Amino acid sequence: MQEEVNLWLIWSIEHNAWWKPGHRGYTPNRAEAGVYPEAEAIAIVENANRHRDPNQPPNEAMIFIKKVTHKVEVLDPLNDPSLPTCRECKKQVTFIEADELQRIEVYSCKCGETRLEKPYIDN
Repeated sequence: MQEEVNLWLIWSIEHNAWWKPGHRGYTPNRAEAGVYPEAEAIAIVENANRHRDPNQPPNEAMIFIKKVTHKVEVLDPLNDPSLPTCRECKKQVTFIEADELQRIEVYSCKCGETRLEKPYIDN
């Protein structure tokens, strides 16, 4: 299955730096900035700005990069018993997303508590 996704950078006005990948701090270097799908970027910015006075500048802002097509595949755990189990919901990981821009594969369970990343391998 193919899915179009808008990708965004997040600029922290408060820290004068880019958000790093995986919500892991800030960097002044654009090349080290994290790239976030639209829904995640919106959630980050809304959360960071939730207590701001609407008449004041925001703490964080989204910067559009581009639209990409992701390969999304829903896996059947019965056909792949090697998939890990979520610590929270005790179910096997059943969703995989190949993020070609960041060159990683992202695995997560349905409850969203388990998220694993590994280097992306071209087929």
